[in-house]
Amino acid sequence: ALASVPRVRTTIPDTGTLRGDLRKVVEQGLAEVEDLSQLITAIRQAKLAHPELREALGETTVRELGEVMIALVSRAELRGEVPIGHPGASYLATLVIGFVSTRTDDDDCAFDIDVLYDLIDFVLLPVMGLTATP
Repeated sequence: ALASVPRVRTTIPDTGTLRGDLRKVVEQGLAEVEDLSQLITAIRQAKLAHPELREALGETTVRELGEVMIALVSRAELRGEVPIGHPGASYLATLVIGFVSTRTDDDDCAFDIDVLYDLIDFVLLPVMGLTATP
C-alpha cells in the first residue's frame, strides 16, 4: 500500500543561499506531484484507515526530507550562513512534515506555493537564526 502513495523525489539544489535552496526544494516537490490533491488524499486515507501505513509513511517521509534538510544545512554551514551544529537544524524536517500534515487535515486551508514560501520565510529561516531577504 505504501508503494501506491505518490512520492516526491527531490534533487538537492544549490542556489547559493539556504533560503533559495529551500524555495527550490518546494518548487521541485510541487512540480513532481502532478496532482497535489492526489497526494493529500493518499495521506489522509493512510492516516485514517491504516495506522501502520501512517507510521511507515511518516517515517519514510521524515527520513527522506530529513536527509535533504541535512544536506541543505550542511552546505549553508560551509558557506558560513549558519553556525556549524545549529540546534535548529534538527527540527526543520519535523516542522515541514507537521505543517503539511496539519494543512492536509483541514479542508479549509489553502495549500500552495505561497503558503510554503511563507513557511520558509517566517518559520524555517527564523529557526535557523536567519531572516528572509529576497
